[in-house]
Amino acid sequence: MKSGYTIFLALTLLGGLLGCDPTVPAEPSSETRTGVPASMVSVLPLAAGQAEVVVKYQVPLTEPQVVLSVQDSAGRSLPVRAQSAQVVGTFSLSTYQVDGLAAGTRYLFSLQSFYTTQDTVTVERTYRHQPGTAWRRLPHAPLHRGDYTGAPLTDGVPGGNAALLSVMRYIDATTWESAFYDLGQGTWTLRPSPPLSPRQGLVRFRLSAGTYFCGLGYVVNDKIPGKKVYVKDLWTVPSLTATSLSTVFPAYQGTDGDLAYFTLGAYAYFLTQEGPPAVWSLHDTWEQSPRQPFPEPPGRLATFTLGGLGYVLNQVPGQPPHLYAYDPTRDVWTRRADFPGTSRRLGTAFAGGSKGYFGLGIAPSGEGLRDLWAYDPTNNQWYYATDYPGQGQQYLVATTVGTQVLLGWGYETQIVRGTSARRLVGCTDFWEFTP
Repeated sequence: MKSGYTIFLALTLLGGLLGCDPTVPAEPSSETRTGVPASMVSVLPLAAGQAEVVVKYQVPLTEPQVVLSVQDSAGRSLPVRAQSAQVVGTFSLSTYQVDGLAAGTRYLFSLQSFYTTQDTVTVERTYRHQPGTAWRRLPHAPLHRGDYTGAPLTDGVPGGNAALLSVMRYIDATTWESAFYDLGQGTWTLRPSPPLSPRQGLVRFRLSAGTYFCGLGYVVNDKIPGKKVYVKDLWTVPSLTATSLSTVFPAYQGTDGDLAYFTLGAYAYFLTQEGPPAVWSLHDTWEQSPRQPFPEPPGRLATFTLGGLGYVLNQVPGQPPHLYAYDPTRDVWTRRADFPGTSRRLGTAFAGGSKGYFGLGIAPSGEGLRDLWAYDPTNNQWYYATDYPGQGQQYLVATTVGTQVLLGWGYETQIVRGTSARRLVGCTDFWEFTP
């Protein structure tokens, strides 16, 4: 097994442009921006018949250049009232209130942006009114360049309480940035990252002994368009805020490719997405071992841990996502109930309370999804839980802190009404979900 770099044919980057092929999986890059004049960030229920809508405007766009409208299934318009506005970095957030909503009913929200008197773009979003959801809006991150996703890690034990969240994100070929969220103060700060060579697909985790690990991922070689160079290095960091690194030896011995992983106790387990089914483990002492292979050819993977087991959802086109549970004590994979919702790719998974959650992502039609489903391991059943109120649909940052889940950022695929055009928009909103 090579321990250096391997050239791998990659899928084409979308790059956030209008008219991109929706069947090509979007890879976040520094070229993808929030740089569209206006976006509908969130729709959050307030009360039995009310919802709050937040619209993001790129400075210096002003409100008269956009129109927000809401209609029911019969085409009747609902009243929309402007509430407040605030500036966050390079963008402005305006809040609106919608009245007359009925619980359990779906509505069509439309945001029309006017560029000139004859040039407009309208994006739409379907919303199901569900009062009393367990979502709480947190402050937007002041991001304006680089990736709108990253590798999250907290200063607590995996799944335990924490005071600080760190998200390392790629800016460009020479620059990292760490966004720190103080859970007590509710504030974001941006700081330089440890002196690790910048790459995308970074892996970060903490094992039960308290060791922080980071590394792996890939870089894109501008001289070889459409290819990725996978990086095999792993490093330890003494604390969440430290800038010193110690190399892990030997380098990662598993298969090259985009990695999915989960942690259980003193071990991290790695799988290669859309690659061979090999599984590798890394112990806190740096010992690496092959494990029982994944039972079927991997597609895009989403993972969570619950009750001492690692769960992996396998997203393969043309079939429902298959769920497997891994028992580390027996080194055995067990097929569990298939995901019953719409088939998708680039879905997000996490654990919350006694359940696992999976949803969001992109449907086969190219439409972005925001539904979240809960998996109950006690009866091996899935059920619809809620809709994500935020903007992103893919590549979201998600981590569990005690009884809450922190979730946000990512990218939204917007379908422009009346055209076949799609645009990929970076997101800065962040949320707390209490199952």
